[in-house]
Amino acid sequence: MAVYSYLRVSTEEQTVENQRLHILSNGFAVDEWFQDDGVSGTKAAMTRKGFLQMVSKLKQGDTCICTEVSRIGRNTADVLSIIQKFKEMGVKLRILQLAGVDLTDAAGELIVSVMAAISSFERSTLIARTNMGLERTKAQGTVLGKPLKHSPEQLKTMQEQLSQGVKMSDVAFRNNVSERQLARYKSVLNCPVKMQEYTNKFVSQQKQLKGSV
Repeated sequence: MAVYSYLRVSTEEQTVENQRLHILSNGFAVDEWFQDDGVSGTKAAMTRKGFLQMVSKLKQGDTCICTEVSRIGRNTADVLSIIQKFKEMGVKLRILQLAGVDLTDAAGELIVSVMAAISSFERSTLIARTNMGLERTKAQGTVLGKPLKHSPEQLKTMQEQLSQGVKMSDVAFRNNVSERQLARYKSVLNCPVKMQEYTNKFVSQQKQLKGSV
């Protein structure tokens, strides 16, 4: 049964040596060390090079040691997914910050349940704040979304060119748009409801731009 350790620091200026010393000073004999330098804890663990290398070596009965939960990640939902993955693999995840408790066994279930509750709370709070922000923005008359680059008249000009048999690539070039964007404009032009929505949004954005000058 192998013992592995995962170390992580968020910036290149920081060092993982303090984490390494902390683990060794607690009497752990580590078979192999894995680390990610200059990688934020908000980045999903399974997208980090060092973490992935460690996971590829883990086998049932192995142990992974970290100094803190935040070394695994700072996103509660992501950390919970890693704990569940290790549990399914039969790999222990011991955290020195939590007195070396294995988060995959019965003793760690309480901690995991608290983390799950925090994750749910964080998500609910984020959704509520986002909705409040959107409502406030709408109340202030702000039109959400990217500024529209072409006026309804310009869209109709493109439509006329296409109806005259001009190739899409040529129409796109003449009007300084990509063919993909031109295809989107076609779907708007072919639907009266979408065209009206586009026109209303364009007019509102123009009013805002004039008012901010």
